Amino acid sequence: MPIHCNELTTFSEAEATDQFVHQNKKLLKINLAYGPVHARTGSMVGYQGDARFENTGSGGMSKMFKKAVTGEGVDVMKITGSGEVFIADQATDIIIMYLENDMVSVNGKNVLAFSDSIEWDIHRVNAGRASAMAGGLFNVSLRGTGYVAVTTKGDPVALDVSGAPTY
Repeated sequence: MPIHCNELTTFSEAEATDQFVHQNKKLLKINLAYGPVHARTGSMVGYQGDARFENTGSGGMSKMFKKAVTGEGVDVMKITGSGEVFIADQATDIIIMYLENDMVSVNGKNVLAFSDSIEWDIHRVNAGRASAMAGGLFNVSLRGTGYVAVTTKGDPVALDVSGAPTY
């Protein structure tokens, strides 16, 4: 017997051909046809198809050591297989970026997912004493070509850092 509810038609699954697509502003749909992805451990909401999840932890001994020393980093799982995976984090907003041989620096707790082609590491942020007091000396750098999804609490601001030092 079919369900009759006008509101549910508004929330139908998003159709798209990209690897990362917004299902809505708080839910990310990942198409595994483009290959493996890395996502924050525990962020999977649901999946369709044959998705496999491998806990990769902090990303190796070097990153585990950096995480222990700095308190920065991200615990990720590798997702492989076929179909679609839906991920989210505590109803935060999700921003999708496509990097073309570029790099973005993000607080580790805001990294949600990234393509397997993206390399990541923990790096020191060159900042002043106020930043150190707020615990902001280290970030996660995501570098390469592929998709990156980060979370925000509200709308972000994009600053042009090429013209002047930005802190």
